[in-house]
Amino acid sequence: MTKAVVEYLRGLDVSGVSFGYGEPSSTDGRRPRKDRGADDASIDDRDMQPFRPSTNVLASMCRLQWLKLRDVGLRDGRLPPELSRLTKLENLSLARNSLTRLSSLKGWPTTLPALRSLVCRNNELTDGDAIPSEIFECPHLQVVDFSRNNLTNVPKGVEKAKGLLVLNLSSNRITSISSDVFVQCTDLMLLDLSDNRLESLPAQLRRCNALQQLILSNNPLRHAQLRSLAALKQLEILHLAGTERRLDNIPGELDKVEKLKELDLSNNMLTRIPEPVLSLRTLRKLNLEKNEITDLSQVTDNWPKLEYLNLGYNQLGQLPAGLTRLTSLRRLYINNNQLTFTGIPSGIGKLSDLEIFDASYNELENIPESLCRCGRLRRLILTCNRLLTLPDAIHYLRESLDVFEVDGNPLLKFPPKPPELVKGAGRAYYNIDFSLETQIRQICGKPAETPDKGYHAKDTASRLRRLRRRRDDVAETDSSCVLEGMQRIARDKETLLRQREQQEEEEYQHLSAKRWQDQLSKPELDYSNIFDAETGIAPGVEVWEVDEFYPKRVDEECAQGRMFDGDCYVVLDTSMSANQTLEWTIYYWIGSQATMDKQTCAAIHAVNLRNFLGAEGRTHREEQNDESDEFLALFDGKLMVLEGSHGETGFFHVEAQAVIPKLYRTASTSPHLRKKHHNELLLRCMKLFNSSSEGRVDKVVCYGFDDPNSICELVVGPVLEEVDLRLGILSKTLLDPKHVYLLDSGGELFVWVGEKSARFIRSAGYKLAQELSGLMPRGCFGGAEAELTSKSKDKIAKQLREAWSTFSRPPPQVCTQGAEPQIFRAQFVDWEEALAVDFTRTSESIAKRGADLNAILEKDKPTTDLRALIAPRERALEWDEALQLMADWNNELVEQIGPDLNPVSALQQFIMLEGKWVPVEPQWFGHFFNQDSYIVIARYWDDEEPVEDSEPDGPDEAASDRTKTVVYFWQGRETSDVQWLTFNFSVRKDMETRLSINPVEGGSPLRVEFKRIHQQQEDLLFLSHFHRQLVIHTGRYQDRLSEARLARTQVYYIRANGNPISTRTIEIKPSGTQLNTHFTYLVKVPKCQLDSNESSTDAHVWAWIGADAHPDDKALTTTIAMRIFFQPETTVEYLYPGTEPINFWKCLGGQKPYDRSADFLQYARLFRLSNDQGYFCASEKCSDFCQDDLADEDAMMLDTGDLIYIWWGKKTSDVEQKLSLQAAKLYQKHMSNVQRDRPRKLKLTTKNVEPYQFKRCFHGWGPFREPKDWSG
Repeated sequence: MTKAVVEYLRGLDVSGVSFGYGEPSSTDGRRPRKDRGADDASIDDRDMQPFRPSTNVLASMCRLQWLKLRDVGLRDGRLPPELSRLTKLENLSLARNSLTRLSSLKGWPTTLPALRSLVCRNNELTDGDAIPSEIFECPHLQVVDFSRNNLTNVPKGVEKAKGLLVLNLSSNRITSISSDVFVQCTDLMLLDLSDNRLESLPAQLRRCNALQQLILSNNPLRHAQLRSLAALKQLEILHLAGTERRLDNIPGELDKVEKLKELDLSNNMLTRIPEPVLSLRTLRKLNLEKNEITDLSQVTDNWPKLEYLNLGYNQLGQLPAGLTRLTSLRRLYINNNQLTFTGIPSGIGKLSDLEIFDASYNELENIPESLCRCGRLRRLILTCNRLLTLPDAIHYLRESLDVFEVDGNPLLKFPPKPPELVKGAGRAYYNIDFSLETQIRQICGKPAETPDKGYHAKDTASRLRRLRRRRDDVAETDSSCVLEGMQRIARDKETLLRQREQQEEEEYQHLSAKRWQDQLSKPELDYSNIFDAETGIAPGVEVWEVDEFYPKRVDEECAQGRMFDGDCYVVLDTSMSANQTLEWTIYYWIGSQATMDKQTCAAIHAVNLRNFLGAEGRTHREEQNDESDEFLALFDGKLMVLEGSHGETGFFHVEAQAVIPKLYRTASTSPHLRKKHHNELLLRCMKLFNSSSEGRVDKVVCYGFDDPNSICELVVGPVLEEVDLRLGILSKTLLDPKHVYLLDSGGELFVWVGEKSARFIRSAGYKLAQELSGLMPRGCFGGAEAELTSKSKDKIAKQLREAWSTFSRPPPQVCTQGAEPQIFRAQFVDWEEALAVDFTRTSESIAKRGADLNAILEKDKPTTDLRALIAPRERALEWDEALQLMADWNNELVEQIGPDLNPVSALQQFIMLEGKWVPVEPQWFGHFFNQDSYIVIARYWDDEEPVEDSEPDGPDEAASDRTKTVVYFWQGRETSDVQWLTFNFSVRKDMETRLSINPVEGGSPLRVEFKRIHQQQEDLLFLSHFHRQLVIHTGRYQDRLSEARLARTQVYYIRANGNPISTRTIEIKPSGTQLNTHFTYLVKVPKCQLDSNESSTDAHVWAWIGADAHPDDKALTTTIAMRIFFQPETTVEYLYPGTEPINFWKCLGGQKPYDRSADFLQYARLFRLSNDQGYFCASEKCSDFCQDDLADEDAMMLDTGDLIYIWWGKKTSDVEQKLSLQAAKLYQKHMSNVQRDRPRKLKLTTKNVEPYQFKRCFHGWGPFREPKDWSG
């Protein structure tokens, strides 16, 4: 029978899987009995058993070496009994459970003889027999972790574990430690006793000579002198935070711990840095947070290797200048102190490696400018200070910062950006220059350069420009020609003298005595093919390895001291001498196992390198295990020699034939084969292999798979390794194409197969997934069966049982690389399906212009059109001028319409009812409903002259008698495009034919024009025909007289935008905040709401006249009220601000504050910022703009006179968002120069979240109409 794959597992992590051990449902721990009155269909625990995780499969994992059972629901003292079968288990983790004892597993030394690590942190272990002493008798035990429990004493028997390396007893309630622990456990390397109640430590601690990490934080060690610390020569990490340290109880011999790298003295009572700490020159991390330190004057260059320094929560008023000598410092925390601007040294910029600078909660008014020169700075935190400004260089630093926090500084004002940064940060804003000067120059042309007004003696740049200009502008006169000739003669004479001196110097050197090194003839060889031009040009160490007779440069990892004993290396040490010249020292290193050709070539190429560099001196031979101190110093004394070789020899050599493991199975149908002795079978195998192999054959007899190092590795393959997940987050980078991975998503088990994985690994992975299904079974509810059982009621219990009984467990799902399902990809945080492809460029474009977008943008400056932002606002028509224009336009009608708006033949209004276009009733002429569409037919006199080339077909027709017809299709805001499409494709052609008929017999056809207009986007010609009495209702025309409409409160808003012609009366939602003293309103309320005895059809109308409204608006309001509410029972009452009755405010939802100013009408401007034309363009809407002018796919900008709003729709692209911000800044700067008395602030808003100051600029603001998406 085939062996199970789980038998060959080396490790298993089932953290977070609840196995349900010891889950009592009552306080006494007994299983609760079932209520007798419960329904038979209620769910029993036995029904849930097949769907609960089980540890039974652990019994088959006989080769398991590490097991993690963290947070698996272990309670009391119940451990999985299968642990007794894991005889090869080395690492066991039982963290984050509720264990109170470990005595349920008997015979720890014999049951788990290979145990090395035992982790039981974050449980409920107590003293007594909770921790058996026999645990510490395991012969190989090295790591013990009982942190975060309820221990008051050290577990009994710890001293028996003499090979213990790590002991963690932190976060308990231990009050004392026996001295026997440190007498026996002398090999400890890590000891963590933090967060306990220790008042002293045994003196025998000094016996732990190998101790490297000692953590004693948060213990009341006030009277402990800790003299034994001086004997811990190997100590590297020491934590004494919260141990009541003062200057008098700091160990005086602490400076003898020469290898100490990390020291934590936070949360103590230190007033200054202790003297022994100042002498620790090997420190890399020092934490002095939450002390009482006031002076740091002793700090100079005490810690040359210090990288982390925390001085937060102290009483520092000034940092010493010696702090800038800590050149290795990377993280500096000085938050929560009393530092001012003068308290930070000006030379802090010398800390070139500084990455984090935290100075929050201080009293800083500014920061030194040198801090902005720390090029590696990534986090700058200046929260809650008194900052007034920052250095100008902060803008350059912010581009490289990951975190920049300046909150809590209300008086902070950033300095202006440099011109090169105002343009929009280069490629991020497509190299578009949004500066005001550039835009004006593009519109008006380049301004003339102003000449220098005066001479400035200290202006060096101006003086150089003037001298250059004079030199270029000098005329070619005769005197200048003579002067030039004399200069040429002088230059030739100087050249001859220089050549003569050079010849004399060469003769002198030839006659002088030479050194014997100079007299040696050097071969004229070309070394450029061996060493590159960058060799030895900068200080540092360079290494070459000999590979096939030639040197080959190695990577930096090898340069740090990692070499192979089968190779030879050439090492070059380049340094800078005192006179600022380069000096070279050349070594060649010989490995102990290196071949003769490598040794010879190393010596030869070392000399070649000396000749190539022109170095003086000899080369130095270094052999393995006999290196000089100077050579070892190049690698900081950490030279590591590995077995093997990396370089190849140049000679031909015989390679051993690769042996491919093969597995043969002998079988026979004869029953007598089973009775034969195994030696006879072995002889048959030896005969088979001797005939096919050339070398000696060794025989090894194994019964089963007892030997894990031979047959197991050949048959099973590589060991199943655990995938390390940081923060429990899956990343796509974890998947290696050479391996197979198992992913448990809770509901399904996936087997991911890499495209380069072996076939055997694929089959083994799938089989392993099948076997692990018993460990973590999947139910029909994706692993939530236990939760459903506890929360389900008896009524649905029967349905759950039926679902479980009919459910079949799904097999593991195989996912091949490149064809993963979506549910698998959803488990990874960085699995992005969208490819970063620029679809705007073709392959031909990339071939011609290259792929570098920066170079293309620099070559082709993007076209922009921002003239509308700088252009002045359109002049509004005067009142009388607008009325005269309205009268002139009405005279163009064939038959003029009067102010009473009685329909005439020259102006007719139609609406579609029941599929037919019918004229509206006379009393509803000029009324429009926002859920309908209308046709308005207007006939004008045609003053356009006919084309001269055309010949009339009939008798002459007077030009003054010709007419033309304009058909306006008016569409409401809440109307779909169906009616327009129906009109355009069904009615328009027939209507055009009928309207073009000339009544004059034989006359040419009349002109017919069609215009589609939307609500509140009508042109002034259309509006002029209604004499400022156009009314827009909510709802539909056919419901105009419905009881529901007559029974509700109605409010009409009368307003003109830009000029009187654009006056509209729009029905709005009743609200007191809509009122404005510059406009008039009509409020209609049924009388039955005011008096229950009145009829429901009668209404009362209030005409609210604003105090600042135009004098003509009162008469207009009366006319409109009579046209809207033409019922004879309707009464109109005029109100003015301050005279409103209570019922008036009651109908508007209560009295609320309203606007008493309408200055925004004088300054309001609406701009559209779009890329629809292929380049960024700004266009201005007319003064009579409306809500529908806000394009959802573009960015809009609204100027209210006080605020500049940037409005983004839901479909606004990222490019338009970026550029609209820069365009708004450009417009703000321009308006600050034009209207200095009205400074404007920038505001950002998006669709459906507009503020009231934004909405009030639009007449009749309402909800946006979202068209239905038919794309599917």
